[in-house]
Amino acid sequence: MKNLEDFSYIKVITLLECALEEGNEKKFKAIIEEKFSQIKNFALLELLNIYELSIYMRNDNIIEKLRSIIVNKDINLLNENYSEYIIYNFLEFLRLKNKEEIEKYKKLIENKVNTFSFEHFRKYYLKK
Repeated sequence: MKNLEDFSYIKVITLLECALEEGNEKKFKAIIEEKFSQIKNFALLELLNIYELSIYMRNDNIIEKLRSIIVNKDINLLNENYSEYIIYNFLEFLRLKNKEEIEKYKKLIENKVNTFSFEHFRKYYLKK
């Protein structure tokens, strides 16, 4: 991960998690806008983590900005052999609130992906 040296991903994800925890959409959006030039250069898994938080924040503009970056990183060229693809589809179905597909991809993640934690899903999705 090229961003490890300067810890920019850790800084951004921590700030976003704090804003989400506070329920402060304005702060969340400001962080995305301020750090956007860094965010667009993050690795795909890092982007997916930020995308997940944006889904729980429920700001459509932020979601679309992040989706466009993820799509530009060719996520749609992958298939279910790639953990990034499985995670992305899970998050997309969360965004679309498709419970049947959420369960399908949740099971795929549980069986095939070791880079995804359901901590935020349990905290922000299941409790709402």
